Amino acid sequence: NAIAANVYAKLLYPDSNLGTPVTGTAQDVESLTLSDVKAFYHANVKANVTSVQVAGDITPAQVGTSLLKLATLKPGHVMLPKADERTTLRKSKIYFVDVPGAKQSFIRIGSRAMTANASDYYPSVAVNHNLGGTYDLPNDYVADQQQALANMSLTQAKSVMKKYMDSDKMIYLVVGDAETQLPRLKSLGMGNVTLLDKDGNRIK
Repeated sequence: NAIAANVYAKLLYPDSNLGTPVTGTAQDVESLTLSDVKAFYHANVKANVTSVQVAGDITPAQVGTSLLKLATLKPGHVMLPKADERTTLRKSKIYFVDVPGAKQSFIRIGSRAMTANASDYYPSVAVNHNLGGTYDLPNDYVADQQQALANMSLTQAKSVMKKYMDSDKMIYLVVGDAETQLPRLKSLGMGNVTLLDKDGNRIK
């Protein structure tokens, strides 16, 4: 599942930090120095892009006391990774990552869609989750989400599916045992299958 998640992100965002695992790569981590960590902290941890969510048996006063050290944070400009709106594929692309002897396969299907602050973001999330399956958000985005979902009609849901969920223009990723699963995938007649390694690089 971790291999599928990391490779799928790389396929969706090949030229963006969004395609890199949140925990980084082994190469990235091994080369990190304390100076790198400090530099990242000073460049990115700013008051205007920091939020804290608390849940539990605790009072607002206790929370405030525990966060006093954060009062020293100053606002500042932070360079957030950019993701273009959506890039429509002309036709589906199928990828396979071989994990020899795997007892089950993980499948990821999807495509780039809208940004998280787009008007049809919440309806598309609702439709996608019912089928099985972020930046610059306003402070009241949770209320906006609840309102959008409450007002969503069947017609709107079908419209979202037609616009964003074209099965002929999707990325299909399968991670599993190539010996037993790759021939079956090829027999579906969905087109050429591109083989990738566990880091998402093409195998020639």
